[in-house]
Amino acid sequence: MITVETDGSVCFKVFLPHAAKVEVLGDFTDWHRRSAPMQRCFPGWWSVVLPVAPGEHRFAYLIDGAIQLADYSAHGVMLDEGGRWVS
Repeated sequence: MITVETDGSVCFKVFLPHAAKVEVLGDFTDWHRRSAPMQRCFPGWWSVVLPVAPGEHRFAYLIDGAIQLADYSAHGVMLDEGGRWVS
């Protein structure tokens, strides 16, 4: 899930209790070039707050460096040009 903070930054939060590492990838992080590591929050939630420019963006979560997951509780999902689901 995502929420926009009062200062315009975006809080990304996802429930993945069995993950060892979770990152946010998106057009605002240049996808794989500058991923944003998330912090584990008890019990099983991961979160990070990032500065994101206003507008429409695409993103996904990278789980354990191998599995890309769209956020189905965000504002919609779609297939990107590479055939992967993104939010």
